Amino acid sequence: MSAPGYCPERLSSIRNLMWGGATIRPDLFRLINEDLDVTTSHLYGTTETMVSLYNHAPGDEPTRLRPGLFSSVRLVEFGGGADDLVEVGEEGELLISAASDAIFDGYLDMPDATAEKIRDGWYHTGDTFRLRQDGDLEYSGRMDDIIRSGGENIHPDEVEAALSNHPEVSDVGVVGFPDDYWGEMVVACVVSEDAASVGELDSWCREGPLAAYKRPRGYLFMESLPRNAANKLLRTELRKLGLGSLQRI
Repeated sequence: MSAPGYCPERLSSIRNLMWGGATIRPDLFRLINEDLDVTTSHLYGTTETMVSLYNHAPGDEPTRLRPGLFSSVRLVEFGGGADDLVEVGEEGELLISAASDAIFDGYLDMPDATAEKIRDGWYHTGDTFRLRQDGDLEYSGRMDDIIRSGGENIHPDEVEAALSNHPEVSDVGVVGFPDDYWGEMVVACVVSEDAASVGELDSWCREGPLAAYKRPRGYLFMESLPRNAANKLLRTELRKLGLGSLQRI
C-alpha cells in the first residue's frame, strides 16, 4: 500500500483480506480499514506448526487470537514446563501440542535443535502472549526481543505500535542497547520523511497509552530499516548499529 501509484479503487474487487504471522503494524491495519471495504482475518502459526491460532474478525484488536480447530495450546510461565500455566492477565510463552498431525517431526539431522524446541510433548514457540479474561490470547512479542530495562520487561512491538501511529513516522524499530543505568536502554530507530523531532516523539509517547517506563530513552534517525524479503524487521542488524548519532531524552 506504500508502493508508487497505489490506488484503493484498483483494489475494489477484493472482499477478504487475510494476514499470517504474529501481528500487523497498527498503521497498516488502520489504512486497510480506512481505504478498503474488506473483511479481515488473522492466522497465526509457525513454519513448524502450521496454523494454531486465528481471529476471523479482528475489529480494533489485531493482536487478539484464539486456538483454531484441531489446535491444542498452553500459555506457561517463562522458562517453565507444560504444567506451569499462567493466570488470567499474565504473560507467558505459547506452547503447541506436538501430538497434532499438522506439526513437524523435527529438524532434519538436527536432533539437539529438535529436543530444545519439543519438550515433554509440547513445541515451545518462543512467542509471548497475555491470557485474557475471556480465554483468548493477546500477542505481545518474541521472548528473545524483550528489553529488560530498569527491572521491567518491555516488548518492543508495543513501543513500535505507539510510535507508528505518529503521522510523521514512516517506519520504526525498537531495540535495547546496553546501558550502565538502565541495564538496557530502549532505543527507537525511526524513519521520518518529515523530520520529526525527538521532543515531538517523546511527547507523543507521554500523551498516549504507553506506560512511562516503556518510553524510548534515545532515538536513532535512519533513512530505512533493515528488513528481510518477508518485510520482517531485522532487529539483530539494528543492535549492531553504533550509538554515535543517538539522540537521548
